[in-house]
Amino acid sequence: MSDVAILNTHQGWDSLPSSSSSSSSSSTSTSHISPTAAAALQPRRRPIPRKGHTKSRRGCLCCKRRRVKCPETRPECDNCLRLGLRCEYPEPPGATNPSAVAVAAAAVAIGNPRQTVLSSSNPHQFSMDDLRFFQHFIFTAYPPLPIGGGEIWMGVARLSHEYDYLVHAMLGLAASHLHLLTPSTTSFSPQALTHRVRAISGLNATLSTPCTSRAEADARFAALMALTFQSSYMPDGMLDFLSTVRGCIVLATAAMPGPEGSAFSSFTTQGHLQRVWEMSEDLSEGRVQWYRDIAWYRAFAEQGLASVKALEPLCQNGFERTYYGVLRSTVEEAKESPLRGFAELCHGYSILEDITHDAFTRFVDPSNATAQILLAHFFLFEHELGMLAMRPVAPAFPFRGSITTAWVHEAAERVGPEYARFMAWPVAYTLSGNMREDMEQRIPLGTVT
Repeated sequence: MSDVAILNTHQGWDSLPSSSSSSSSSSTSTSHISPTAAAALQPRRRPIPRKGHTKSRRGCLCCKRRRVKCPETRPECDNCLRLGLRCEYPEPPGATNPSAVAVAAAAVAIGNPRQTVLSSSNPHQFSMDDLRFFQHFIFTAYPPLPIGGGEIWMGVARLSHEYDYLVHAMLGLAASHLHLLTPSTTSFSPQALTHRVRAISGLNATLSTPCTSRAEADARFAALMALTFQSSYMPDGMLDFLSTVRGCIVLATAAMPGPEGSAFSSFTTQGHLQRVWEMSEDLSEGRVQWYRDIAWYRAFAEQGLASVKALEPLCQNGFERTYYGVLRSTVEEAKESPLRGFAELCHGYSILEDITHDAFTRFVDPSNATAQILLAHFFLFEHELGMLAMRPVAPAFPFRGSITTAWVHEAAERVGPEYARFMAWPVAYTLSGNMREDMEQRIPLGTVT
């Protein structure tokens, strides 16, 4: 498999990162299986002699390789669903066609029949909810990047009938977006997870072979973009988001043909910044003093810089220090101009291209407290500077305030009391009332002179 068989934070290049929320969603969805059905899904086994302990030998192969206890849930164990890994059980003696059992059980384990998207006998059968998701993608939920790229995504939608992984990525993104828009009594989370898992599985399979056409290259990149933005709608999707962003970078630079003729040819770091600069006239160098005089922005930049400076002793290895350098440069530039800070912040994504896989895996390990603290600061600055730098199109990025707040608080919980002082400012800022989507109320467009 090529190096772009996208980043899984735990398993290398063999699979895309599944939603970190898939653990909770999948474990909940299995509750729909009756005890009788659950028993029927498990092949009969001959008794295995015990030797004075209760160690199970019926776990999946992936958990055995990782040397962790397997919960033995079928058709995929909770551990593999949570990590986005391919779950395979050893074939029991005397079992009859266990793969057919797994295929038949797959739809049941995801949810109820209304939530089942595709059947193994008819892979083109979609539900009424899926039609709603597709319409929602077309009109509202397509990714807001490239800026002004609505026509690009309409072209992508026309490709979707040719690439299963693309249509699943589109439907998953739309389902997650719609889930955040609808009342709490209506949940589209199970469908979003179903489509995400299938998009990831299909995309990983196709990435093992070279692209055969420009359309296929665009379909692969578009699917990964959709998965990335779906991560940005997940309250526990911070690490998935970073991993899929890196996947986009690697795919664009290492696996796709030259950009000539690609629908995404203009979507580069420089092209994006140029577009931001052009539409953000009120952030031009002649007007930045106005922002420095705004009390909340001045306090945000000064307090943020003080918080970032305190992180330097924590950063010991090479990439942590590199990432810290980008973060500190971002805040120092932000004191001069929101747009300059935003431009520097974009390098926090660009440097992901050069990091080795092993180093990246260590960086996004949830137990890496230093990385969690750095990322909490990074995404907090990304939200505030992004809302300023891209104010004309800010409504296209809904939920970023609430999701960023959730990411910061989750990072604070992960690092625990030992590192609480390093997370004090990000947590306090998210609780200050400033993490709103309505930047217009804080700085109306017509007030900058």
